[in-house]
Amino acid sequence: MASSRRWAVLIGVDQCGRDVQLPPLRYAESDAAALRDVLLDQDIGTFDDGAVQMFIGPDATWREIKLFLRDLALRSAPSDVLFVYFAGHTLVPQWSDQLDAYLVTADLDPGTLAREPDNGLRMSFLKRDIFDAFAGASFLVLDCCHAGVYADADRRNAKVLQSYAEAVDRPRHNALLACPSGSVTRESAEYGHGTLTHHVLRALRGGAGDEAGRVSFAQMATFVAEQGMDPPPVHTAHVYGATTVLTQPPMSRHDRQALNSPANPGISRPCSTRSRTRRARSGSCWTGCSVQTSVHRTSPSRTNATDVSNSSGRRSMRNRQQSSSSPAAASVWSTERHGSTRTACRQCWRPPPSTG
Repeated sequence: MASSRRWAVLIGVDQCGRDVQLPPLRYAESDAAALRDVLLDQDIGTFDDGAVQMFIGPDATWREIKLFLRDLALRSAPSDVLFVYFAGHTLVPQWSDQLDAYLVTADLDPGTLAREPDNGLRMSFLKRDIFDAFAGASFLVLDCCHAGVYADADRRNAKVLQSYAEAVDRPRHNALLACPSGSVTRESAEYGHGTLTHHVLRALRGGAGDEAGRVSFAQMATFVAEQGMDPPPVHTAHVYGATTVLTQPPMSRHDRQALNSPANPGISRPCSTRSRTRRARSGSCWTGCSVQTSVHRTSPSRTNATDVSNSSGRRSMRNRQQSSSSPAAASVWSTERHGSTRTACRQCWRPPPSTG
């Protein structure tokens, strides 16, 4: 089973494009950098180094952003996660039907849009060509004016999207938008951030954590909505599938990767003599068995275990008597970590060899 891949694309633009009659911003670029630091934080972040792509200032060009996002969408898998963030200005052209808007990149030229409307980063492009094409779970945060335009166009097709998502039974899309369409969002000198981003950062740093301290996108959006912003933010959700955690309580990167890895409890592989030596040196179970998910017995004696299987959305329960003579016979499983150096883990139930 392939492991889940997580990508984050963060865009921040203070200075407007060519001949865009809008004042420069103060915190859009630093807001994107602050969000990157949280997602990559060694203690709480869930994204790996190299999986966060930044488009900041002059490097935030519409052509490069579109090519990068489209490539991610085309090679995505159902277990993948995509998180997109934009902080900056938006532009709603006079010739537009008010159901689409442009995210203002460093090279946007409004004078060409009437003749070449695709020469920019449109909200409709994100919706149609990125998120609708992405096979896994996708998330969007727009900290900009007129952000609600994204939701207005989405609501027209809400029933179609819901029927499609239920039919294919896969996770869909969440969006957190700084304000309704026709409204403006603000930067705060007190916070040193855009107002929406300030509360997003607070949420991800633990303010929106559940009882285990984990923060999902929905929990983050709920937390932000409760902060009394005026105008209030907009949260749209089309979610079918497992909850995606964005940040979590402090733990080592090694433990985090193990917990995020897909579990396959039905497989137990024997260890070679060479792998036993290497594992013992690294501080894992001396037998060299899997260090990501351990299949273990509840006791070294015979056990009456209950298996739960899921097939075509239906669960079946069956009881089996299993022998404790082989690790492959174990049927009680969890994501418990292995023991320390030269200590047998619960899967193996064998003592380490003598040190001689």
